[in-house]
Amino acid sequence: MFPTQTVTFTLPIERDAYGDPKPGTGESFDVVDVLVAPRTSSEPTDRGRTGVVVGLELLCPEGTREIPHTATVTIPGYEGSFQLDGDPAVWPQGGVVVNVKRGT
Repeated sequence: MFPTQTVTFTLPIERDAYGDPKPGTGESFDVVDVLVAPRTSSEPTDRGRTGVVVGLELLCPEGTREIPHTATVTIPGYEGSFQLDGDPAVWPQGGVVVNVKRGT
């Protein structure tokens, strides 16, 4: 079995017409038992060479709440935060696949 981690997703802060934060936005939530794997580029490589790591793939367990593509994620063991790279996808075998890349 591969080791899993607990990652923290943070939703963006939405503001009302007066510039005040809207309730329920900007909150953070943890997802436990997440498998974190490197995601490599699809460009061709020479024989014997591995692809360039372009981000991470998070395999979240079944029942993970909806994650908007505007969320950011913090992963233990990695410096800084990551941005979602596209929309999360429901995995046919159960769970959610989330591709992330380094934040700017």
